[in-house]
This record gives sequence, structure tokens and C-alpha cells, in this order.
Amino acid sequence: MKSYEVLRCLFKKVGCKKIAAELMLSLSLIHQWAQGTVRNPLEVVARLMDFPGGQALLDWLCRRKGGYFVRELPLKVWRKLTLVKAVAVVMVSASRFMMLLGQAELAGKVSPELAAKLDAAWQELLTEGGSFMAALKQGAFRCWAVYYPLLTWTATGDVPELVMAEA
Repeated sequence: MKSYEVLRCLFKKVGCKKIAAELMLSLSLIHQWAQGTVRNPLEVVARLMDFPGGQALLDWLCRRKGGYFVRELPLKVWRKLTLVKAVAVVMVSASRFMMLLGQAELAGKVSPELAAKLDAAWQELLTEGGSFMAALKQGAFRCWAVYYPLLTWTATGDVPELVMAEA
């Protein structure tokens, strides 16, 4: 979906006149944004995010609305790992986060420094966990072709035919 299409959907829900009045902008500019004839704020923010440190804009926007932006690691990163190794990567991130929570528990409080470390560890866990799930859904792990027959064999006693699926 193009940026002006996203804005057009918003404008249909809320109304161009109301948005123009709230933002103190001309109605014609709002219509131009919706038609894609001029650069709109979404395109400007997207371009700003291309600059070094620009991802902080997206993080700020998400936090302002009460959430987090979860970055996904490229699929090629996960294709290099077996399923077990990929799960281990996520578990290491989870362990780091839990270790920091343990420090907070022992200290009886969360200092600003510890809060920053917890935030960074949480972001890492969200990134790795979220991108792991995306890679899993996209079939990045070839080992399912081996594990599933082995699980079937264990459950049924039938000897499986082990054939690796091509990625």
C-alpha cells in the first residue's frame, strides 16, 4: 500500500476538513496528500529514517502510541541455522533479559541504568523472537523435514523415510 493510500483511508474515516482544521493546514494540501501529487508527511518520515539514527523516529512514534517497533532480522540470517540453533539464539536473548530482571529483583528497584539495559535487552528479545517466528512461518528451517518423521516414528513405531526438503 502506498503512503497516500494509507492517508486516504485515514481521511475517509476522519474527514479531510476535520484533519485540515486540527493540523491548521489547507484543505487543498490534505487533498493533494490523498491523491499522491505532493510529498506527504509519511514519505518525509520514511526518508528521514534512512539517515543515520533515523530509526529512532520510528521507535519514538511507536512508544508515543504505547508500543514497540519490532525489527526483523533478514531471512538469510536464519537460513544459516538449524531450528535447534535458532531456538538457542532466542533463548540466549531471553536469558539475558531474565538475568537483568533478576538483578532488579535483588536490588529491590530498577535504576535508570538498569532500566536502559532492560529496554535494550527487551528490544533484542523482541527482534530475535519476532524474526524467528517470521522465518519459521516462511519455512527457513530445513530441519523440519528430518524432525517430523522422527517424531512420527517415535510416536507410531513406523520407520520413517528421511528425505530433506529443498529450501
